[in-house]
Amino acid sequence: MRGEAAQIAALDSWRGIFALAVALLHAPVPFLGSETAFVQSFYLAVDFFLVLSGFVIAMNYESRLSGPREVTRFAWRRFWRLYPLHITTLAVFGLMVLAMQRAGANGSGHQADATLGDFLRMAALLHAFGTTAIDIFNWPSWSISAEIWSYLVFASVVLVTGSHDRLRVALYGALGCLGLAIVFSSPADPGRDTFLSVTGLGIGRGLFGFFAGVLAWRLFEVTRRARLWRSAGLMSLVEIGLVALLLAGLALIDNTTPAVFGIVALFPAMVIVFAHQGGIISRALQSPALVKLGALSYGIYLWHLIAAKCVGWVLYRPLSAGMEASGQSAFVQALAAHGLLAAYLGGSVIAAALSYRLIERPLREWSRRTSPADLANGVAGRDLPATK
Repeated sequence: MRGEAAQIAALDSWRGIFALAVALLHAPVPFLGSETAFVQSFYLAVDFFLVLSGFVIAMNYESRLSGPREVTRFAWRRFWRLYPLHITTLAVFGLMVLAMQRAGANGSGHQADATLGDFLRMAALLHAFGTTAIDIFNWPSWSISAEIWSYLVFASVVLVTGSHDRLRVALYGALGCLGLAIVFSSPADPGRDTFLSVTGLGIGRGLFGFFAGVLAWRLFEVTRRARLWRSAGLMSLVEIGLVALLLAGLALIDNTTPAVFGIVALFPAMVIVFAHQGGIISRALQSPALVKLGALSYGIYLWHLIAAKCVGWVLYRPLSAGMEASGQSAFVQALAAHGLLAAYLGGSVIAAALSYRLIERPLREWSRRTSPADLANGVAGRDLPATK
């Protein structure tokens, strides 16, 4: 199965679509539909990311983590895949908050009260454990914290269980249940009309989503030769049905109740079905533009809040105040807001494209060719690839 993740274009495209959904949720300007339950439910996209991550990691690494050396290599590659962009965006956001504080501005959320300790805890990827307040520095990265700790737990389980496959699957289930128990045992974020939290519950959502994805991979493996997957017509109906259920759920779900798990439960099913790429929606998702969007999804996710704060603080606030003072009509104000929305989304994608080219891809390729031992011996520093 090595390398198969790169072949599942439909899943990559879903990642990109959900990344844009999160960006829309955090848009710094009001737009048509921004206050609807549908848009306000887009925070659940993060749970899709976690499920998909568990699926892809299990697919590519479960059979390869046979000893401490392989686990070290796994941790090395995952670190260089996630951390460089995390620390880059965190540093940029930190400079923005520092400038805001020096100017005496209030910002939003808890940014006016942000401290160096908060920054260091986020840099150490501890914020999935509730160590920092919400809306402080680049807080969407809580899920990166939850994900990277889930990686380490997964690798440890695979290493410890060895050839005891039933025990391994049982531990996957137990860890998913542990995550769910954490979710239910902790209160939601203050002032947020959601059942799921991104502060104290972050690690709970991470474990639950990630190991649901791991188990989805196991189910995919067991059923991959089932007759259902061979019929393009039937697969198209299944895909359309899942997307219809997702859209209806996002529009109708009560985010303040455990009913949100009705949506989360769709994600493992979606990952399994679209991994087969057998239906009409899968064919549409394999378009080059959507696949490219999927490649940029991590960057969109980590850059979008920075773009949102820039557009909101620098452009929208003074523009909105000026338009209201000059008596501009609601239509003109809405038109300006939607123009800024387009600039915000476009800026997020452009920032993601640049960081993919300059940070993500070069360091990912470099980490594949080197190892911690190479660095210790001083032989890998010159091997960073040139960007193109």
